Amino acid sequence: MLALIETLIRNYKASPLHYYSMTNIMNNTQFNFRKLNGFTNDTSFSNIIKLISFYQHNHIIKSKNIDIDQFFTVKTIQEHNSNEYTLIVLSDGRLASCSWDFSIKIYNSSNYDCELTIENAHKDYVNSITELPDGKLVSCSSDTSISIWSLGQKEYKLITSFKKHKSVVFKVITLTNNRFASCSYDNSIKIYSANSPYAVVATLEGHTGSVRSILQIQNKEL
Repeated sequence: MLALIETLIRNYKASPLHYYSMTNIMNNTQFNFRKLNGFTNDTSFSNIIKLISFYQHNHIIKSKNIDIDQFFTVKTIQEHNSNEYTLIVLSDGRLASCSWDFSIKIYNSSNYDCELTIENAHKDYVNSITELPDGKLVSCSSDTSISIWSLGQKEYKLITSFKKHKSVVFKVITLTNNRFASCSYDNSIKIYSANSPYAVVATLEGHTGSVRSILQIQNKEL
């Protein structure tokens, strides 16, 4: 969660989409952040204070009376066996994470217990996940593949898996025009339809090195 918050801090000037994301986080009582024990002298805690101040100033947070001294750690989750690379909030309130242990995990929104694990979701590191408008989950991996998953409460189904990049796929993001995008060590960015058969609609080339991150800053700007 701290990684997600810090990512939003670093990019809040770039996109109105971050306003929506952070409004959900700061106004959703399911997170119940009251005190982040051990972070009072840490850069992460400092960044959280800056973020709260920014969103209060811009009237994005409903309450202007957030007491930093009342923060506490709700729960520490240790479910993966290796680095956790991405954590997202799903549209139904659950959390989803992916890891270098090749797995994807889904956590409930009440006590954050892990309720679903996709073991060996890929044959190598799972680097990034994103949710499509219809609720399906997209994952990408160092094995160069992208997979589409249908998630239930206690079960999952692999819809399709494909390889459009020539090397490691670092990140996938959902775009606002019913599309999603990926970036890769092969120096390219690819845009896909968010509907089956998830065809590539555009390939963006021009970088002379690996593309490790992408961000949509306006409806038609990437």
